[in-house]
Amino acid sequence: MFDWLKPKVVLPPLSPANPGAGTWFRVGFCDAQRSWEEEADSLDILVAVLKARGIKFRKGKTHLELDSGLIVRPQFVRLQPRDDGHVLTITTVEINHPQWVPDGAFEYQHSIAPTMSEAMHKGFVGWVDVDLPVLEDALRDEPQSCTGMVADTANSAASVPRRRQIIFGPPVHCVTREAREAGQAHDFCPCCLFTNCFEAFREQVYGDRFYGIRLFASRDADGVIQADCRVNGVDWNPGADALRRYVTTWPERGFEYRKQYVAIRDRSLD
Repeated sequence: MFDWLKPKVVLPPLSPANPGAGTWFRVGFCDAQRSWEEEADSLDILVAVLKARGIKFRKGKTHLELDSGLIVRPQFVRLQPRDDGHVLTITTVEINHPQWVPDGAFEYQHSIAPTMSEAMHKGFVGWVDVDLPVLEDALRDEPQSCTGMVADTANSAASVPRRRQIIFGPPVHCVTREAREAGQAHDFCPCCLFTNCFEAFREQVYGDRFYGIRLFASRDADGVIQADCRVNGVDWNPGADALRRYVTTWPERGFEYRKQYVAIRDRSLD
């Protein structure tokens, strides 16, 4: 079909909580020896990542439309030069779908590399590999690449009986080499992070909207516990508190972190 015959995509406003400042930017740097500028377009960088993964899309001025109908908008947030000469970039990717995610949901990418373009590329690779499979499966009748479970709310306090599907993205699990070689890094399955914190997400499980949930929990070599949880891009403190409690049940293995993206959506009661 000719491009001019395709219906024009009407982009909804970005989520109010999304701190993205646009796709293209230019930044000046200086050190003791020189000063210079770098410029980049987050849309072009994400395009390169999708092409490398063989994912088909149509490109607009500020967005991409995947074949699934998912609308994707990468946004630059900020960067921070580091003492080692590298740069930390923070970006977001916001997604919409006219049927399943009309209100939008976004997620952050934090990445470090020698240049800001390389850092953003690295962050978007993580989004495509970890988050996108969940989002694509959330648009299908049945998940194809992710693990899922169904929560039937017919016997819950929900005013209307619903069947909610929880889709577990590929988990990212990092432990010390010593723990892995000792065979101590096997006790983590795709549902562990969420099911061990289930009570913190009853509002989302028994709700009536799409929810994208970021789960991150870690413990460093000194035993310091950290956790991060966001729902549709917004901090969700009950989830972070539950994750910190979950970390206390992990066996002592030194540094370790676990990370995952989870989606919850309505599913037909048929």
